[in-house]
Amino acid sequence: MVRSASSKRKRWLGYALNGGALTVYTLVLAVVATIWLHTTRRRFLIPAGFQGELILVHTPNHGERGRKGLLRTTYQFPGSGILITQDPPPAGSFSDRYEYIFPDGHVQKLSDAGPGALQAAQGNRANKAEVVTYFPRGDSSKSPSDCSIEEISVGTRAFLLGRRDNQPAPLARPAICP
Repeated sequence: MVRSASSKRKRWLGYALNGGALTVYTLVLAVVATIWLHTTRRRFLIPAGFQGELILVHTPNHGERGRKGLLRTTYQFPGSGILITQDPPPAGSFSDRYEYIFPDGHVQKLSDAGPGALQAAQGNRANKAEVVTYFPRGDSSKSPSDCSIEEISVGTRAFLLGRRDNQPAPLARPAICP
């Protein structure tokens, strides 16, 4: 009987140690998965002061590739706001990061205007200081040899609302896209 109590205690101690180790492994795996899913995959450098539409054209035969890092690809837009890259369009739903790059090399992160429509509230119409990105949109390619275009609006909330009110014509597809 003494042996029985001693072996039960050892068995429960073994269950506790193995269960604790399994819990730690599961927690570490969950943290790594969360970091992986929330990692910014693309970083866009925009000339400081730029306001308007950024056009990112993905085509397999023209342009250059973005600078690849460990987990992130960096693209630098020219002053025209049109960048042509050989990189394929992104797959999945990873976050992008937009930054102004100044002539001296320092960067300033641009915030997102938020999901949904940009509200025509008085506060937004008066906001001529905070530069935001808004409503990334694009078309998808039908095959790997097709062109794919992404369009991102950049500007102050007042600027973006003014453009929306004036309803500019949709941008024409670049000549390199059939």
